[in-house]
Amino acid sequence: MSQPPLSQAIKQLERDVGTTLLERSNRRVSLTPAGEAFLTACRRLVEHAQEVADIPRVVAQGFSSQLSIGAVASALRWPLPQAIALLRQSAPGLTIRIHEIDTDEVIRALNDGKLDVAVARLAASRAGIRTRVILREEFVLITPSTHPSVGESSPIDLASLSDEQWVGISRDVSPDYHDEMAAAFRAAGFSPRMHHIARSIASQVAMVAAGAGISIVPRSASRELPTSVSTRATTSATQTVTLAVSTREDANHYERLLQGCIESVTGAV
Repeated sequence: MSQPPLSQAIKQLERDVGTTLLERSNRRVSLTPAGEAFLTACRRLVEHAQEVADIPRVVAQGFSSQLSIGAVASALRWPLPQAIALLRQSAPGLTIRIHEIDTDEVIRALNDGKLDVAVARLAASRAGIRTRVILREEFVLITPSTHPSVGESSPIDLASLSDEQWVGISRDVSPDYHDEMAAAFRAAGFSPRMHHIARSIASQVAMVAAGAGISIVPRSASRELPTSVSTRATTSATQTVTLAVSTREDANHYERLLQGCIESVTGAV
């Protein structure tokens, strides 16, 4: 497209949305804050449109439907792969799409239709979203394998490590998980200063493996740790962290079926 019709198209778009989307100068053109927000939303629409366009082809090939699943990184190792294996046995014609997400994205992604099911660290339902906690598990301590506490088998009091460098989780990314971590520290009688902030449990483990500090993670996250990381039970085992399955309130057959498979894997049924 040549410059004049492009400029006219942009001006018409700005008139349609009622605000300026681009800042123009003699040297450059840049997005306004409204333009950046509009671009993000448009990208989601394009992605969703592409998925919608795939539906006729999928049905024509003999597949009955498709399911978009979002999951936090820790759930992509367990229990989601095991649950999807069960799901494929019951619905072999189902097309499955998997997206890695942060917990703070769950509600928006479900409401926007980007996801059908989400497996994340949500502790409660939200308006229009049904959330079922399918796992409550205790926190365990993870440390570098060279840490002085390694080798002891008895549960450790977290308060004895209050002066250590701790790896925390961003509350912006996973508010419920962050708050459950904070509750575990309060139960131990202290509030650590977080020297390092991760955006996922996988990042927590990676930072500890790099020797940056120590942390606590859900027990399921300690199933396959690198050799440079050691784990130990804590005396705050009554403090738990949740894993939940979220769907829209009008969940269809396949969404409910996946939830049942996850519950079967985690023992929630």
